[in-house]
Amino acid sequence: MSLLGLAQKKPATAGPDAKLPKPPDSVCKLPLFRPVALKLLKLLSSEDPEFSEIARWLECDPGFSAEVLALANSVLYGTVCQIDTLPRAILVLGLERTKALTITTAVRAFIRKQGTPQIQLSWNHSLACALVAEDLAPLYGMSRDRAYTAGLMHDIGRLALLAAYPRGDCTLVYTLHETIQEVRRLEQQMFEMDHCQVGSWLARAWGFPDEFGELAARHHDSHAGKDRSLVALVRIACRLADALGFSGIRYQDTATLEELVGELPGYPQNASWRVDDLQARIRDRFQLLESAAG
Repeated sequence: MSLLGLAQKKPATAGPDAKLPKPPDSVCKLPLFRPVALKLLKLLSSEDPEFSEIARWLECDPGFSAEVLALANSVLYGTVCQIDTLPRAILVLGLERTKALTITTAVRAFIRKQGTPQIQLSWNHSLACALVAEDLAPLYGMSRDRAYTAGLMHDIGRLALLAAYPRGDCTLVYTLHETIQEVRRLEQQMFEMDHCQVGSWLARAWGFPDEFGELAARHHDSHAGKDRSLVALVRIACRLADALGFSGIRYQDTATLEELVGELPGYPQNASWRVDDLQARIRDRFQLLESAAG
């Protein structure tokens, strides 16, 4: 059956309250994050984490902690003085930024290990989405670090599918599709679950905060409102990343930058917002973040 023929079936509901089937073993057993990263993300998401415990877990993996420190000292974060210890890094940067650095380091290590072009494309999209979300955060009344982390995690299900089924999802990556709905229907047929469901399942299985599972499940929701929820922010950031040339999947039905700007909260009152140089800002920060990885 052709890809287009497979696309006729509707995907199962991927909402945060839906009872999701268990993904195939190839996805369940995927070592997407280092054990230390999983533990750290749980700690950083708890209500009152202990700085000393966070530092202790970071120190369990010297290579990982060295990468976190390198990012903390990069020009991207504009720290005034050199951060030379993990406790100081956590104190200076705060919990949200430490969480963002932990996720960035963990996912980037996975990307390097896998090393396929399609996974790199998906990573580029997730990173661009994170940077756009960070840029838009003030319009949504949210902290930049929280928005960045949300954007980085939204497509974790696609990264998992790409790693578990490199040949199958490669077909999806390099095919021109009409809409995201078509892609999700194809994923249902090829992998039993679409990337939204996989991401939501993984977030629950790893014990991550509920909002991570909700973001993974709902970042393609088609509601058009201008609300200021975290899901709405990530959804528009995801689409803006596509419009800026950081698309992990190729679509015919891609909104223009101008159309997407019109969906931002407060538009047209905020029409003077720095949209004209959005692409330059995102590309500059993208290069800085990648160069900080060494």
